[in-house]
Amino acid sequence: STRKESSAASDVYKRQPLKYVQPGADSYEVKRLRRGEYPPDLILDLHGLNKEQAKLEIAALIYAAQKQHFHCVCIVHGIGSFVLKKNVPNWLIQHPAVKGFHQAPLEWGGQGALLVLIDLPQVHSKY
Repeated sequence: STRKESSAASDVYKRQPLKYVQPGADSYEVKRLRRGEYPPDLILDLHGLNKEQAKLEIAALIYAAQKQHFHCVCIVHGIGSFVLKKNVPNWLIQHPAVKGFHQAPLEWGGQGALLVLIDLPQVHSKY
């Protein structure tokens, strides 16, 4: 019976693809992520990192993406014990530069990864 219970918990993650749209952002953009229309400009692999290291690396990734004007990044969290899979979406939702995310298509990691849309700072011209 314990095997059935643990598989039921993991089934929750299999049924619902992870997705999020920041309030006020365009939900169509997140649909385009799901379809694989945005290839990621940067890929961060969190395998082997603990929660604290992973959180710092995600913040650095978002900063680097904004600095380089990259609109889409991929975060590979893996599946493993679900620790990062559960925490990464919560961290992303709290970051003001994250417009949205969606579970990655298979070619970018499927259930073990997220594609993330980054809100790029507006470039103001003097002219």
